Amino acid sequence: DWHHDIVSSDDKIYTFVGSSLMIVDTANGEIHREISAAELLKWAWDSDLYIFDARRKKLFSEKNLSKSNLVNLFYPDPFHFNKADILTADNADRYDIFEAGDILLSLRELNLVVVVRPSTESIIWYRYGLTQAQHDATFNDGHIDVFDNNSSSTPPEPRIVRLNLERNVSETLFNLADWGMVMRAKGNFELNGNQLLVTDDEAGRMIYGSMDGEIQFVFENTFLKVGTESTNLALRNAAEIPPERVQEFEAQCVQYRTDQ
Repeated sequence: DWHHDIVSSDDKIYTFVGSSLMIVDTANGEIHREISAAELLKWAWDSDLYIFDARRKKLFSEKNLSKSNLVNLFYPDPFHFNKADILTADNADRYDIFEAGDILLSLRELNLVVVVRPSTESIIWYRYGLTQAQHDATFNDGHIDVFDNNSSSTPPEPRIVRLNLERNVSETLFNLADWGMVMRAKGNFELNGNQLLVTDDEAGRMIYGSMDGEIQFVFENTFLKVGTESTNLALRNAAEIPPERVQEFEAQCVQYRTDQ
């Protein structure tokens, strides 16, 4: 059950299998490290934190907690990990409280966003309850930004949210309902300065525009069109490729054809 986002950093791929974070070597496909939810619970307990288990430590001891029996101690899918983002050495100096190698995790079912440090097996920072069923928690230029599905809002108002690193508050950067988005679940985005790229998953649509609300480009993932009515296939993610990267790709293709 490999699932959700795949993030590549420093020759490693980060993704999930069930309730475990998997770190995979891109060179040979071998699993470099696995960090299970059971381990995260223990890291938190070491700091007297119960953010992963709602104080259920009272119901069982550390001795009988393991990856294999975790599902028997909690209801099915109690965490729903949906994003891991890695703080790289190039970006670490933008953060005062984090360091290179720290991992940002989003746990949908707990409305929890947390930063862990595998090198010391510790919990560095977390925000609980400021988002609801959130996705795509991201280290972004000295900030932590999140696709907040805000799933109980009426009418639906999914939004891009910035979590304050020092205080337990959040700031709404953009209300995606302004672009006609519902998104009770799923969601990915890229925020680059004043430019926002977002996928409207189930609608099969990608929207690119500015943070003042101007839509500059829309891609419809059309599968079937009858008259004026269209049916779109789901669109899970989109990424902006800078012009210089496109030039690098083109150069690689030219070199490949030359070598052949």
